[in-house]
Amino acid sequence: MYKLREARMEDFPMISELSDNNENIHLAADEGEMGKDLFETILVQDDTRFYLVEKSGVIAAFLVFRIDLTANEFQIQKLSIVSSYENKGLDEHLYQKMEKLAKQKDVERLITTITTKNPNVHQFFSRKGWVKQNGVYVLNMNE
Repeated sequence: MYKLREARMEDFPMISELSDNNENIHLAADEGEMGKDLFETILVQDDTRFYLVEKSGVIAAFLVFRIDLTANEFQIQKLSIVSSYENKGLDEHLYQKMEKLAKQKDVERLITTITTKNPNVHQFFSRKGWVKQNGVYVLNMNE
């Protein structure tokens, strides 16, 4: 059974391994490495959420997004899925968690930069209604 939860500091070794493995599916607003300092900073920031999906204690996917209420948007910063867990709906679980929070906060749009060439990632966001605008992908929540 899969479990969706917020990341904790003790998750860093598995997150680092997942993030650094190029065989896994990645989306990143930046190409920076997920070092321990960055991981720790993300966990303590009030405006950032780090959710993960695990199965039997093994992290299979994670999503990091920033909440910018001044701009009235959520910015997806990182999404990684272990390649062996692709097409199992983990992206959907993480996405629904973020979307629910966005609706609770009455956020107008979601944005991200898709850096992967993996067609499944592009198809996923396209099916959700995201549109490429000025080099970033945008979903207007009120449309």
